[in-house]
Amino acid sequence: PFGLFTVSPGWEWLESIAWSQELDVRGGRVRTVHRRRGDVTEITDTLLQLDRNLLVVHKSLRGMKVGSWIEFGYRLCPPRGMDLPEGLTVGDGGQDATGAWLDYRLDGVVAHRGRVAAWADQACAARWQGNQLRLRVTVPAGDSEVTFCLALADDLGNEMFYDHTGWAGRHRDHPMLAQAHAALHEQPVRR
Repeated sequence: PFGLFTVSPGWEWLESIAWSQELDVRGGRVRTVHRRRGDVTEITDTLLQLDRNLLVVHKSLRGMKVGSWIEFGYRLCPPRGMDLPEGLTVGDGGQDATGAWLDYRLDGVVAHRGRVAAWADQACAARWQGNQLRLRVTVPAGDSEVTFCLALADDLGNEMFYDHTGWAGRHRDHPMLAQAHAALHEQPVRR
């Protein structure tokens, strides 16, 4: 599936006075550090596991003077739109105290069924509505951490070239991609 995800903090009034960003290509992680007015530090680690179709966003907050919230959102939509394209329908979905999910069907040459699920590592106000999932977590004053996860799963239809081992497993031995895949993994990482 495709879509748009957002992480919106409730403390945008805390102006960022300095920030840095690190990319770990091999580990699939991006770390962003914001130093904010009032000696507040916000560290965001974003991890993408392509072979498991899993996106993880972990926030560490240090020195929050007042409590606030963080909202994680996902919208199932095409790259340049906000509504569902023709052939994509949302079926059932739901929410509980830790997350929300939606089921969809994509009708094309091959029919695909799938599920998008978002959850937090702590209690949250979760909402599923149409093609959107939203999770809001309360952040206390002081130091705290929260992790949001987004999982994308589908039945892969009946395409003969795919199996359930993830991207690397599907393409590791592909006659046209194996050499490029190996070459990319052998490249040294430079900073």
